Amino acid sequence: VPVALSVSYGYDDLDEWADVAQGKTRGHIYGRNTNPTVAAFEEKVRILENAEAATSFASGMAAISNTLFTLLSPGDRWKPLPGLPRPLATWNRRSRSERLQAFPRR
Repeated sequence: VPVALSVSYGYDDLDEWADVAQGKTRGHIYGRNTNPTVAAFEEKVRILENAEAATSFASGMAAISNTLFTLLSPGDRWKPLPGLPRPLATWNRRSRSERLQAFPRR
């Protein structure tokens, strides 16, 4: 699989871009979100794990944050176990409700 060195992708018109952005058409919008190299990696992991889908993250903290934003709603509380990794302990001390308000549950 060739490595995608692009960070942005061009489309003929705004409607074509909107279809990709809304997931109606396959494609990529911005390299930090998705790109052909990461898509190939995620597809290979999906096949290896015999899973419906797979996703990847640039760091463990990104994976943890994504999981918490998915499972928690504004106002929810969670009790982490003792011995948390330092970045997660710091994340926990900051205002959780402010972070969660930016990501409303759908």
